[in-house]
Amino acid sequence: MNTKPFFSLVIHTFTRDTIAVAGYKKQESKTAITDPNYFYGIAHGYDPVLLKYIDFDAILVSNDYFRKK
Repeated sequence: MNTKPFFSLVIHTFTRDTIAVAGYKKQESKTAITDPNYFYGIAHGYDPVLLKYIDFDAILVSNDYFRKK
């Protein structure tokens, strides 16, 4: 795993807790190839989790985009 995080994410819960998550690129151990769709998320005091990137572009297009031509 890289020593420098690729991104950081701050989460504010409904109970007014704040959780800071550091995101690291997922890397294959044997080939060192990274997968741009997956990241390891690590927050202080929590176990590491695997995060998946999801593209939200389809939500931002007009509804004509989904109609068949």
